[in-house]
Amino acid sequence: MATKTKSVFLYGTPTKVKGGHFQETQKAFTSLVNFFISEMVQDEAYTLDLLNNNPKSPRFRGLEKAKRHTHTLGSGYGQNAIDYAVKELHNHLIRIKNKLYGYVVRHEEHLKPYLQSIGLFHACIRDEDEMETLQKLLQYEQDKKKPQEETLQFYQDLLKALLGFSEEERRQHREDVRMLYREKLENWKVPFIKKATVQLDTRVCSLEKSEDTCSDYVLRVKLLGSSKWIEMPVKGSRTGVRRLDQYKMGSPSFSLQNGKLKVTVPFKKKTRVYKTKNVIGLDAGITDLLYSSEGNPYGSFQGMDHFYNEKVQPKLHMRSNLRNKMRSYQKELHRDGVTEERKAVLREKIHRMASMLHGQKKVSKCRRVYAHEVNRRLNEAVNGVMGAVQNRKVLVAMESLDLTEFDRGKTNNRRDSSWIRGKLIGKLQEKLDWKGIAFKEVDPAYTSKACPVCHHIDDCNRNGKAFECTVCSHTSDADYNASVNIALRAQDAELEKITEDYAYDKKKRHDRIKALNRKRHKAYIQKLSA
Repeated sequence: MATKTKSVFLYGTPTKVKGGHFQETQKAFTSLVNFFISEMVQDEAYTLDLLNNNPKSPRFRGLEKAKRHTHTLGSGYGQNAIDYAVKELHNHLIRIKNKLYGYVVRHEEHLKPYLQSIGLFHACIRDEDEMETLQKLLQYEQDKKKPQEETLQFYQDLLKALLGFSEEERRQHREDVRMLYREKLENWKVPFIKKATVQLDTRVCSLEKSEDTCSDYVLRVKLLGSSKWIEMPVKGSRTGVRRLDQYKMGSPSFSLQNGKLKVTVPFKKKTRVYKTKNVIGLDAGITDLLYSSEGNPYGSFQGMDHFYNEKVQPKLHMRSNLRNKMRSYQKELHRDGVTEERKAVLREKIHRMASMLHGQKKVSKCRRVYAHEVNRRLNEAVNGVMGAVQNRKVLVAMESLDLTEFDRGKTNNRRDSSWIRGKLIGKLQEKLDWKGIAFKEVDPAYTSKACPVCHHIDDCNRNGKAFECTVCSHTSDADYNASVNIALRAQDAELEKITEDYAYDKKKRHDRIKALNRKRHKAYIQKLSA
């Protein structure tokens, strides 16, 4: 069984007095989180626990207890604040590690083993013997009741790589990694939380079904500035309330914005883990939003280009021109040598343009209509796929797609901003994950240009929606062809190895993929001629 977590949002409007207590508590909690971040970020004694995201470490609990006298929030809020700080710093350090890994893969590949393991990375930071650290990790894994063969092999490969260096070379490598890390740590901005979401637990709150009010729930919470627990009625959507009744609730959190209280309540669902029997590839496109390797299209974006170009773009263009013109008049107004008569004219024009911009409700309405239609079509495509894979033991393979890599032009990129953010893939992955359906992302390079029969890659293979191989004359719908290639890649061990080895070097990764296809194409031609 696997556990999936989602959240339900509840909302309430506190009185002025209660709102003041919530605001005071949120401000103190935010200040405490930033204090713990500043305490831990420069002390390397916390680095290993931060890299492993281990908030229950005795070091962190000791720090919280030692600083408890410096604030009035108490132990409950204090421990939640240090957990929040650990999470933020963990993400910060992992981003630094990943950035360094990308750099060494491209420029200093001999340092790569030191960035592949958190234990070795930490050994470099603390200038500890990496061989001794690796032996401990290997022994720890071997002592487990059920040691993971993949993990053991990983550590043995690292050990083999390090044995290829002399002791002096290893010492220099540790120094190089440590210097790279400290340089990033000093130059990168340390996380600073402007307004933290206050994490609650049973020590400081309770969430109960409402019996005396028309609200769905009542939040009882201990806040600063109040000697008693404050009761706050909160409401949620019908679906959200149903889910809270259906699943076990986790510890809530709250945030206060513009006088409105937002309570986030996580809940967990258990799903069965199954062995996949078949693979379904999905290609994300523009004409057909999703096309499966089973030959089924889901959703369509047809007509949206015309709607955007004819309805939305002209209004946005006019508003942009109006803003630019108003800025030019504002600059002219503040220049030296402008006469009072000219200033009066400029002020009148600026006032008129500002009134026009404030009154442009049609532009906002037009954009809302467009965004609503985009969401409707995306949901239609996602729901179609979910209906096709429901209750089937399948692996759904899709492209790890980033449309910002395509040079589609300024207008097209603006129009397709939903695509650039990966909205379609994000929606689909969220639903698949919630239903416990396995999915996998593959490298999208050449999936639309490669022939699944003879492995030949050529730009001329594809012409719009039509695909015809220039070598073996294999023909099919272009989107269907891409989805077949995606399904095949999900089961391709050689290609997966290339993707892992060159995850941070796109050019080398794509060169290796192309070389692999050339090798397979050559084998296909030789087999035909034999």
